[in-house]
Amino acid sequence: MSDILSHLDNGVLTLRLNRLFKKNALTKAMYTALTEGLAQASEDETVRVVVISAEGDDFCAGRICHFIRMTASTMTICRCSGS
Repeated sequence: MSDILSHLDNGVLTLRLNRLFKKNALTKAMYTALTEGLAQASEDETVRVVVISAEGDDFCAGRICHFIRMTASTMTICRCSGS
């Protein structure tokens, strides 16, 4: 089963973290899949909204989480340190 689930419904693309046994901690492959999913969404005129969520009780465990922000013309990757 994939660590990133993707579903498009009525213009809403949902990218869902699916690595429950590690509390959805991001791997390099997951980070790449999220980045690629957002890049594809920016090229798809049917996608109006992107929702990033997670299976289970934990969104994303880990000391450093990567957040991806996409605007109309660019995609910016931001890093913030957790406490």
